[in-house]
Amino acid sequence: MNLLFILYNILEIKNGVSNKYIQFIKYLESSPQQHNISIIMTEIHHSHEQDNFNNQHDFQRAKLYYVKGCKVPFYDKIKIPNVTNELLDVIIKNQNYIILFNGEFIWLYNRLLKFKENHCSSLLLFPTWHTDYESYFQKYITFLNNKNHISYLMKELRINLEKKYFQGMIVTGGYMEDKFKKYSEHVFNANELCASNFKTCKIDSYHEKSVLHFIYCGRVSIEKNIDELFELLENFTMNPFEIHIIGNGPYLKKLQEKYPPENNKTGNKNNFLHVHYYGEVDYSKIQNIYQKLDNRIFMMCSETETFGKAPMEAGLTGIPIFIKQSKNIQYMYNNENAFIFENKFDFISQLLYFLKMDKKHRETWIVHSIQNIRQYDQSIIFPNWEEFLNGQWSSILNHDFQEGNTGKHIGNSSEDVKKSKIRHLFHMMQCSMDIFST
Repeated sequence: MNLLFILYNILEIKNGVSNKYIQFIKYLESSPQQHNISIIMTEIHHSHEQDNFNNQHDFQRAKLYYVKGCKVPFYDKIKIPNVTNELLDVIIKNQNYIILFNGEFIWLYNRLLKFKENHCSSLLLFPTWHTDYESYFQKYITFLNNKNHISYLMKELRINLEKKYFQGMIVTGGYMEDKFKKYSEHVFNANELCASNFKTCKIDSYHEKSVLHFIYCGRVSIEKNIDELFELLENFTMNPFEIHIIGNGPYLKKLQEKYPPENNKTGNKNNFLHVHYYGEVDYSKIQNIYQKLDNRIFMMCSETETFGKAPMEAGLTGIPIFIKQSKNIQYMYNNENAFIFENKFDFISQLLYFLKMDKKHRETWIVHSIQNIRQYDQSIIFPNWEEFLNGQWSSILNHDFQEGNTGKHIGNSSEDVKKSKIRHLFHMMQCSMDIFST
């Protein structure tokens, strides 16, 4: 299978979506099926780091093509790669290929479609979506100076999707999966996390009047709605508490100005003791922070999150998850594995309910939470993702596709579903056996 990934500077960022593709490509490299993998990405910002990111460092067999890129609005570190017809010619050489590229890179659509028309009609184009793009647009529209241009791009996007120019979609989140099914019958939901990175389970005691530690981990940006975390707790007086913000982003400086990191106890009506800002933390060190805290509660107030890997990773360490209700949440959580709230009153009510749980009830709840989370482990999702792509590759070899209709949907057969359920079952059993091992 010939695969071309058009990505941003993933080797520099190495978290979130970047980590997803680094790990998935590594998985494909180790596959016995011997895939031919090429990657187009933007060059490393600092030239002295370029030597550190070679084929041997992160990828064993994939061919890397570094190109110049342009900045993406609202994402200070991300750059879109500049993909030219000449570069595509060098890589593809009139061969069959599956091309996966970020769905938000709208300018790429016409270039890839034109290249397909003029050079290689059997290319399969798969936009990958990791955001609820319409919600993002509505969230940021009041901050945009070039609203007309962005509106035009959104219109172009809808036209391309409605005309079904693409052979399939890779999405994150059940909501996005349902959303894109009207544009393609080949949609794969790539919700994933690496459970082994967050495998230590510690269940806190939450004694009366003990200090609670409310945690947010992720990108510090407007769409994450972090202000609401502070607003939800402004009248909470039951326990003293501290807030921990792990991550970096364009909204961090403003958040620090509104809620400074110095001690806040004096003059406060509630029991808010302190806010800790950790900044950008190496992915492998996040669990260390979690383990050093007691009486922990993870908070996610975002209304645009399609999956939310950070709360699930926190849940694997035994942290209860409190999540704001949104159109995506119903696909992943229920009242047996997360505390889902709609407003401040609802949040306080559920928080008090959790704090009054007895030990046995709390342990049962944590087990349910971890069992739910483990079904998204990379060891389950990546084989299914590879099967899905293999199905599309078969359609190229058999010439069993046409524009907007790639034939039989492969990768979601009853046999595939059966295999997936068996894998899930074994992971649930393993979870139950090792959950209290540390």
